[in-house]
Amino acid sequence: ISRAMTEAGGGRLTQTGVAMGTMSYMSPEQASGAAELDCRSDLYSLGCVLFEMLAGEVPYEGPTPQAVLAKKLVEPLPSLESLGASAPPTVGGVLTKALANEAADRFESSEEFRQTLTRAVTTVAIEEDARRRRRARRIQTAAIGVAVISMAGAGGWLSKTLSGPAIERLAVLPVATPLNTPEQEHLVHGMFNGLITELGQAGIRVIGSVQSMMQYQNTEMTVREIAQELGVDAVLQSSVFWVGDSVGITANLVDGLSEEYLWSQSYSEASQNVLALYRQVTRAIAGEIHLALTPQAEARLATTRPVNPQAHEAYLQGRFHASRLTQVDLETAIQYYEQALDFDSAYAPAHAGISWAWIALQQVGYLRPEEAVPQARAAALRAMELDSTQAAVRHTLGTVRWSEWDWEAAEAAYRRAIEINPGYGDARADYSHLLLVLKRWEEAIAQVDTALSYDPFNVKFQAFRGVVLLNSLRTEEGIAQLEEVLRVWPNHPIALIVLPEASHVLGRHDEAVDQLVELYTVLGDQEVADVLRRGYAGGDYPEAMRGAAEILEARAASSFVPPTFVMRLYAMAGDREKTLEWLERGYAAHEPDAPYMGGNQILEFVSGEPRFQQLLRRLNLPG
Repeated sequence: ISRAMTEAGGGRLTQTGVAMGTMSYMSPEQASGAAELDCRSDLYSLGCVLFEMLAGEVPYEGPTPQAVLAKKLVEPLPSLESLGASAPPTVGGVLTKALANEAADRFESSEEFRQTLTRAVTTVAIEEDARRRRRARRIQTAAIGVAVISMAGAGGWLSKTLSGPAIERLAVLPVATPLNTPEQEHLVHGMFNGLITELGQAGIRVIGSVQSMMQYQNTEMTVREIAQELGVDAVLQSSVFWVGDSVGITANLVDGLSEEYLWSQSYSEASQNVLALYRQVTRAIAGEIHLALTPQAEARLATTRPVNPQAHEAYLQGRFHASRLTQVDLETAIQYYEQALDFDSAYAPAHAGISWAWIALQQVGYLRPEEAVPQARAAALRAMELDSTQAAVRHTLGTVRWSEWDWEAAEAAYRRAIEINPGYGDARADYSHLLLVLKRWEEAIAQVDTALSYDPFNVKFQAFRGVVLLNSLRTEEGIAQLEEVLRVWPNHPIALIVLPEASHVLGRHDEAVDQLVELYTVLGDQEVADVLRRGYAGGDYPEAMRGAAEILEARAASSFVPPTFVMRLYAMAGDREKTLEWLERGYAAHEPDAPYMGGNQILEFVSGEPRFQQLLRRLNLPG
């Protein structure tokens, strides 16, 4: 039916109706011999087909074509219920509009017909699911009531147990959609993230992020198995639809041990009120688990502002691409964020998204800092002007301040983001690396461990933890952590870059060379990989490192090469002068990795040099 609606128009369905040799499928204007017909006549015919599919008979019948036409013109549409059809009232309402006598009262297009019908069917499915869950809940509640009565003489322990917060840790499973349309993937992904964010900012301890929870999409694992793996008390299952200007969600809270449905509810809103939708779900769950909301959380849940649907959808497209972290995807994300601002220039999340994407482009070496940081700074400050209450906005500001080497301002921004949303793992992970360069190692480990307690399968957090351990002089632990990262995500960039340094520090030259060859092979730089392999085959480890460094140094004369890449190779070659020279170049270029120099163990052999100590003072880092 959906495909037929999409193809309707140009007389296609009208011709089919004529071929049937019956008046029953014709619109009143066609049956009356009108000279000009449009797609609304076709949609009337399609409505007749749909009516017959549901009721088992056409809506109007008579002994002659004239009698059928007269009924169409003067009689109301028979109800599906009166004909014994089990279709719900919402679908009947769609047919009433499709089969209106006057063409002006019908759907304007096949797309409007399709969307309205889809919305009606989806809403019915959601409401029926919710009714079923509520019936199950009432049966469960009644059973508990019987138990309470029968055990009344045993004391008050049961009532205390039932009234307490039985659910302390919650996981949100990937959002499903009844429509299952790939072109809506960014919308579903965005709603998934929106739910997690709102629940976290309300003070609900949510385990897992969008990225790490996607492993449970289409899984055959049971709810109990997932809950045990994540260490949570309950999981939230949800399905959504986004059709035209309407968005809806059904949410089911499921006990992680018994797999019983604890609560179920459906909500729908105009798409401009999508934030209100998230907050309705959040408030309901907070009440269900007996969470005492803070005044700040209460205020946040009570106040929502509408969003421009087109701006919000463009923003979700941007987030979807930004999460992939390739140069093309980051640049595409910026384009979508800017498109969102074309629809609503005051949309703070889009400004924050632009800022983050610029920082990411320079962090992974696609852009020079002087190209990226000013753009990121302007966007982050604009986002702060518009809405400083969002954890993501504060986090973005912290990342910009980090890139500017303003440690005090960066720490304040990260701490504020964590205050707004204690489970915001990205802010904690980035804060851990700020603490790392400040040599507050125990605090750094505590922050990244807390991030992992909220999101244990997040590979980025695991890699960040490996770097923290290595720079905290816990080298073997750091290596084990990064090797685990590579087991889960082969060719993870952080692990590939850092592991050779750790092997070098421990004197494992064979491993260091193999790891560097793998790194440059993954980067597509076969020339450097071959020089490393051939140089070490000759038995001279320092010369192998020097040969690779000299290739990169020569390239740097005509194109951008991150200075720390050259510095690392010279440091592993033991070349004191060249190491200091490229450290100074990294500082001059404001390279993102420059602040890590204070704790990098491969630089231990130059750490006492006056030039090295002077760089630390310029960076305002401890010696």
